[in-house]
Amino acid sequence: MSSQNKLSSETTLPDYTIQPGWKILIYQMGKVGSRSIYEAIEDRRQNVHHIHDHNEAAKRLVDIQHPGAPKYFIVTGVRDLLAHSISAFFQNIDKSHKSWYFGDQEQVLNADIEELIAHFERQQVKKLKFVALDWFDSFNRLTGVDVYSMKKVARRGFQYRKTERVEVFCYKLEKMDAALKDLRKRLPIDGDVEFTPKNVAEDKWYNDKYKEFKLAYAPRPEVIDLVFSSKVMRHFYKRREIEKMRQKYIG
Repeated sequence: MSSQNKLSSETTLPDYTIQPGWKILIYQMGKVGSRSIYEAIEDRRQNVHHIHDHNEAAKRLVDIQHPGAPKYFIVTGVRDLLAHSISAFFQNIDKSHKSWYFGDQEQVLNADIEELIAHFERQQVKKLKFVALDWFDSFNRLTGVDVYSMKKVARRGFQYRKTERVEVFCYKLEKMDAALKDLRKRLPIDGDVEFTPKNVAEDKWYNDKYKEFKLAYAPRPEVIDLVFSSKVMRHFYKRREIEKMRQKYIG
């Protein structure tokens, strides 16, 4: 942990300890509220890990079934996948090592919104098909917990599942306030934890461009169908929620 993070932890986080024998993984797609959770429970003993990559998760979970290995409390989340793709695009838009890359900050801010939309659409379907739509299939395989068997997320906005070696807390971003209230009670932590929003678009250098993009962007019908007929959306969202999202994008 950097000295800056140490200072932040020591001055802003309440006292707490992770219970012996536990590791906590914040393991989910990016831009689903994970930073808010991770920074609230990050500790100085390296027992909390923030993961967006399945390969990294596989390394962390290699001993998941070994006797005597730590137990894992895993937090994972989901959100409207179209909103997720737009948010991920802007998060990575100026990062030259990322496939969403458009240009540096000056190039992004000076670009016509039509240029940004065209660039986004060239990557979007590939990102949906090879990252977002099958994300939980890899999660289920690596953790041994099938989130698609958790039926209450759509109705309540969150659900907790316990097995012998793993506990999973799954939430959807649209119900995050209610989810975090329940998560506080379940984390293997002695002491209170306070969650505050982190890594939100309103605080970013690209916020004005992001808002302009959302107003101008009209998804193609085949993209809307791909997203809202997907297993992910049909499992985690009620039909009326999906229809409301569809209408938002259709206009």
